[in-house]
Amino acid sequence: MYRFQIRATTQPGETIALVGSVPRLGLWDVVRCVPLRTHRDQYPLWWADIELREDGFGAWGDLSQPEPTLEPKIEYQYLRIRADASVEWEAGTNRWVPLEAEPLPRAILVEDGWFGTIPTYPYGYFLDPVNQPPPSPGQDGLKVVVLGSSVAVGCSAWLLRGWAWHLGKVLHQRYGHQLINRSEIGANISTTISRFSRVVVPEQPDIVIIALSLGNEGFAASAPQQRPGIQRRFENGLTTTD
Repeated sequence: MYRFQIRATTQPGETIALVGSVPRLGLWDVVRCVPLRTHRDQYPLWWADIELREDGFGAWGDLSQPEPTLEPKIEYQYLRIRADASVEWEAGTNRWVPLEAEPLPRAILVEDGWFGTIPTYPYGYFLDPVNQPPPSPGQDGLKVVVLGSSVAVGCSAWLLRGWAWHLGKVLHQRYGHQLINRSEIGANISTTISRFSRVVVPEQPDIVIIALSLGNEGFAASAPQQRPGIQRRFENGLTTTD
């Protein structure tokens, strides 16, 4: 199951809907679009839960691909349906998501941001965490621990498969190394120092990659005269975690 969700402000009588390239999404027919729902406690968030596999057109519906090497995917757009039944389409290119092989271990939440703002790449993740043990190191493999913030976690990447996930995959395939990701959303140098002995030391890694930035240190929002001090504290903190 895929949960599509988007944020959209509406006027009384307006609703948000979804239409796309597979039968379950109406095959681009507005009459067959999927209405989204909202709630006063969650507005302006709108969402719909859709079982894409059960569309009656084979495993994934009509998923014609110009190149056979491409992963299966669907394209879609959100619609604003006004009180007078007129329809506003999103401007620009279509949104898209890859289709994962069934059975899914959990429902996938597709985070689509705001109506009318279409990202270049899709962002989605499992609604509930899926614990997948890291591959065991090969005979001569090393253990690598990544300790970072949201980018290292994989935020904004499909199924959180960001740079750390891809690095771990390549290191294991080529060299038999094992990568363990202990990153945390919102991590800064202070929280990383406090977590180091608890989450890194017990792993007894051969290599530790610290993937932080000044973004979570308040650097951008600080006054120019404060920034050198923030940078020094950040750099000193990196030395402390060594």
